[in-house]
Amino acid sequence: LQERMSNYNPFTTCLGDIFDQMTVWLKSYVTYISNYPTAIDVVQNLSKNPESPFSKFLNSRREFREVGLKTIHDYLILPVQRVPRYVLLIKELLGATERDHVDYNGVIRALAKVKVVADRLNEGKREVENSLRLAKLQRNIKMKNKGMKVFGVAGRRVEREGNVKVIWRGKTKERRLILFSDMILEAKIVRKGGLWR
Repeated sequence: LQERMSNYNPFTTCLGDIFDQMTVWLKSYVTYISNYPTAIDVVQNLSKNPESPFSKFLNSRREFREVGLKTIHDYLILPVQRVPRYVLLIKELLGATERDHVDYNGVIRALAKVKVVADRLNEGKREVENSLRLAKLQRNIKMKNKGMKVFGVAGRRVEREGNVKVIWRGKTKERRLILFSDMILEAKIVRKGGLWR
């Protein structure tokens, strides 16, 4: 890209093929996002003890001006945010490219390919977010019926959750309702440690 820009000619310089070739390595971001929950778990486990070498290292890095208030989580999400920026960049390039320019079709091809990667990344991101929500729910819910399989069911997604007031036999009780893609779970709220049953 740098070489082409140094010899830039508005009538003959092509950039679309560079972005087109770039999509091959952009696909690695899909793998990255699928491993993101594991990375977050590792960071959380290593950070549990404030006296651990890992925690001390993270705290020592906060003193650097370049790091500022950013946490390791802020840095771990950066690769996920990069691909949508490429989509915006290529859209801007397409808008600045005349329809009769030699590079116009190349830019369209590159945009289509990068959009495919961005869509896969977004799909993977939604799956990761759902997995994280399911894991959090699993930690917060103590099941009375141990045989009931709520978590770890393929394709099950958390759609919504929240507290509701239920009137049962003239008494009002607060409950937690969790709407999954294929079922509704009602949980009794236990005030100790924010657990639900």
